[in-house]
Amino acid sequence: MIDFWRLLLITLVAVNPAALRLESEGAANGGRGWAVAAAALPPAVGLVAFAAAIHSEFLDLLDVSAESFDVAAGIVMVVAALRPLLLGRLPEMPVQLGRGPQLLMPVTIVTFALANPAVLAAMVAYSERDGTGITIAAGATAVLLAGAVLSIGARRRRTVAPLTAVVAWTSAVLLVAFGVGLIVDGIRSV
Repeated sequence: MIDFWRLLLITLVAVNPAALRLESEGAANGGRGWAVAAAALPPAVGLVAFAAAIHSEFLDLLDVSAESFDVAAGIVMVVAALRPLLLGRLPEMPVQLGRGPQLLMPVTIVTFALANPAVLAAMVAYSERDGTGITIAAGATAVLLAGAVLSIGARRRRTVAPLTAVVAWTSAVLLVAFGVGLIVDGIRSV
């Protein structure tokens, strides 16, 4: 059970829902940001589950050992943390919401913000170490929690913005720590 909570924390800091929330404040969404977050959740959860499920095949395709991939995943996690760590937010993604097909681009952007390279690398690395089932459960839970954070109403924005910035920065610091831990474990195992 401890592994689940550890994996949930790692995935949550890799998603960094606080930084996503700060970034979504600048989007002109006409009050429909919750719809975009809700529509992005199924494909994001699917990507996370897929990455965890095919970990062995992916490592075989790359022709690398799990330990070598741990080093690479740790580097991806550290690099992903740099922008939120230095600026307190993720790269700007201005989103104009339309209807129908025009909604596809914002949903795609949010999907890949939730299932970003750091999350996917962590899913592959930790599936190999801790098992596929528990990694999928923790990854899916983290993405769903991040989606819930993105769906918070606009009226709460101003009251939580300073706290959200602190949480975004803290998440980035933790992601660096977990990334460095993976790098060190990978190097020691090789």
